Amino acid sequence: VSVALPGVDINPGEAAKNLGEALSKVGLDELKDEIDALLLESGKRLVILIDDIDRLDRNETHAIFKLVKLSASFKYTCYVLAFDDDVVSAALGERYGEGGAEAGRAFLEKIIQVPLHLPPADRLSLREITFEGLNRALQQANISIDQSQVDKFTRPFVDGLEPKLQTPRLAKQYINALLFSLPLVKGEVNIAEFMLIEGLRLLYPRLYIAIRDEPDMFLQGEPRDIARNPLQAQPSPLDEVLAAAMPRSTAKERDIIRRRLLVPLFPRVDTMMYGPEWDKQWTAEQRLCSSRYFKRYFVYGVPEGDIADSGIDDLIASLATGDPEAQRATLNKHADRAMPRLIERLRDRAEDVDEVAALPLALAIVRNGDMLPRERGPYVMGGTFLQAAILVSQLMRQIEMAHRLDAVKTVIEAAQPLALGSECVRWLTHYPDKPEAHRVLPDDANDAVYELFAGRVRAASAEGPLFLAAAMDAPGLYWHWQRGRGKAEVEEHLRGIFEQDPASMDAFLDTYVGEGWEVASGMPVRSFLQRNSYDSIASCISPEYVMENLRERYGAELDSPEYHSDGSSARKLAHQFAAIHKAVLEQAAQPNRAEGA
Repeated sequence: VSVALPGVDINPGEAAKNLGEALSKVGLDELKDEIDALLLESGKRLVILIDDIDRLDRNETHAIFKLVKLSASFKYTCYVLAFDDDVVSAALGERYGEGGAEAGRAFLEKIIQVPLHLPPADRLSLREITFEGLNRALQQANISIDQSQVDKFTRPFVDGLEPKLQTPRLAKQYINALLFSLPLVKGEVNIAEFMLIEGLRLLYPRLYIAIRDEPDMFLQGEPRDIARNPLQAQPSPLDEVLAAAMPRSTAKERDIIRRRLLVPLFPRVDTMMYGPEWDKQWTAEQRLCSSRYFKRYFVYGVPEGDIADSGIDDLIASLATGDPEAQRATLNKHADRAMPRLIERLRDRAEDVDEVAALPLALAIVRNGDMLPRERGPYVMGGTFLQAAILVSQLMRQIEMAHRLDAVKTVIEAAQPLALGSECVRWLTHYPDKPEAHRVLPDDANDAVYELFAGRVRAASAEGPLFLAAAMDAPGLYWHWQRGRGKAEVEEHLRGIFEQDPASMDAFLDTYVGEGWEVASGMPVRSFLQRNSYDSIASCISPEYVMENLRERYGAELDSPEYHSDGSSARKLAHQFAAIHKAVLEQAAQPNRAEGA
């Protein structure tokens, strides 16, 4: 290709050819002499520093040393090579001499004129570098910690982590990790313990993974019957976890990690006993050993379904000052998945709520009980409804006793659905077996609370049978009705329903049948009518009246009932009630054996 300009004729291809020929006529020796002359003319020495050679792969390591060997003879030039002697010797040994690290080291001796073997980094100097970096990371995240937090960090760090932090490079990696992660967890974890677990992640990654994947062992500790016994040779389960996670460490090193790092982080892995009363304190301190905070240390923030600590105070203020519509809008943000956790978080803060905010906050919860999930399962003991009622009782205890009964009545009037009101009544009233620390009202206030709620149940029953509208909640509502207004009123109401529709007795009895759970699948199964359910029925309506209803519809077969009979579920239930009723009558007819004892 040619380019023609006025008076000029340029041929790029020919120009490139001529340039290549000109360069090819300059030999390597001439080029070296020219570079040496330039270095001499400059009057300066050239120092070329190549660091971290041991971090290259084998081919790159070979290339670096080949380059240095070929160019090291320039005048006024020196190379400073920084590397791990063992790593580089092993990499070079593959190509030189007989192979192996010794061959590689022999090759290095021919190139390296002044070998300087640096001693291990001074431990105190490394500590100073690390602590300076930690302070910088805390300042950058705008986090301040008091002396107690400093003390909680320093001893486990020095005893457990510092022996492994042997190079400035590791110290830098640790600091960089905290520069990144501290802003993410600010206000959501115990900062001293977070810095320790981050050090564990860097220095003992397999142990970190074991803790993350087996939380129960560290949060709950080992069962006492198999816990570690220094006098026994058999290792405990935790000893086995440590051995697998730290395969290159000695038994003494693992023991140091256990006693001086893990025990401060997870007190229950120690031989001392820590009962459930400690959980409240650990939760208040946002500690790693709290089951409510554990996950936060491994996801660098607030897990899905949890509530951030940084926003809980604003949420409480919003609920305490907002009108009912605003309160519902605030709670609706957590209604899908976070409501159980929200109730837990509010319970944690209930004792810090002042008297002015206590009642509005309780009303916000009970007015929106329809947002609370009704968990079911073999291991559910009350679920979120129960926790919400306990929260309400905690908030009521924040109110001065002189005004407390009026506040309780306001809550009972507002509770929706009625099942939540029933749970609240249970926790707001007092009974002999209830701990005095949980008392909300004096004993003489119980009747007023029961009567008030019974009136609400009676009003709801006027709209239709509760055993149809409230289903499994109906037995509790009927109990509160008869407790507050007497059995006669409840029985009159029920008899009126059954006189008009005798078959509705089956649906009424069905609400008193509990729910069971298959052990293998965890699926719900129908239970049987139990004696305690029979007694609950008898507290609302005469068992003889119930039997009359059942005999009229099922006939003489109930004279000899079979508790495990065949047929429809209604017929089975009729036989079960009849069998229990027969046993109760027989028991009542027996002489009182206690008198002759």
